[in-house]
Amino acid sequence: MPVAEIPLAPGTALVEFEVVEITPNEDNETSLYEIKVLNVLKYGPSAPLIDKGSVHTLKLMNDKYHESLKKGTKTAAVLSHEEQIAQYAKQSNWKLLYLKN
Repeated sequence: MPVAEIPLAPGTALVEFEVVEITPNEDNETSLYEIKVLNVLKYGPSAPLIDKGSVHTLKLMNDKYHESLKKGTKTAAVLSHEEQIAQYAKQSNWKLLYLKN
């Protein structure tokens, strides 16, 4: 019997992306990961559209993603859309929730 796929939460999207640049922050705990969307596989309810080929900057913890995400890595992940605060205008409205295996 096939297993039912769990739907995505509202405001989320499952995307395939490539890491195009990694810039360490001064705090040495986080880095800015510039990702290019290769394909959008699925949207959760009320999630805004993500353009294929669009580039987004994600602030990620080094200890969690340093080994799994390198420049040139292609992978899939669930992203969550959040409203942007003015002081973080250079970062994307999309945040990485988890990598998809």
